[in-house]
Amino acid sequence: MGWSGSASGAANPLPVTMDTTKNITGTFAINTYPVTVTVVGSGTVNKNPDQATYDHGSSLQLIAVPAVGWHFVGWSGDTSGSTSPISMIITAAKNITATFAINTYTWA
Repeated sequence: MGWSGSASGAANPLPVTMDTTKNITGTFAINTYPVTVTVVGSGTVNKNPDQATYDHGSSLQLIAVPAVGWHFVGWSGDTSGSTSPISMIITAAKNITATFAINTYTWA
C-alpha cells in the first residue's frame, strides 16, 4: 500500500494540506496468507492449488494421501474433521495437522 502523485509514503491516514490542486493515487494490495500443513504418521497432503501463499478469500482444497499400510485419521489445528478432501476459504494464516495411523489387523 502506498501513495503516489502529489503525495508519497505509506501513512494511513494521509494528512494532506489542500493549498493547490492535488492528484493523489492510493495503491492497495490484497492480503496474502501462508498455509502450513504438518503431517503426523506416514502420508502426504496435496494442496489444490499448491501455492506458497493464498490471497484473502481464495479457495483451497487439502487432500490427505496415506502411505501404503496407513490410513487417514483426521485434521486438527485451524480445521477439523476426518473427511478428505476438505475445502476452505482462506481469510487468515492457517496451521493444519494431518494425522495418519498405521493399519492394524486382528488374526482369528
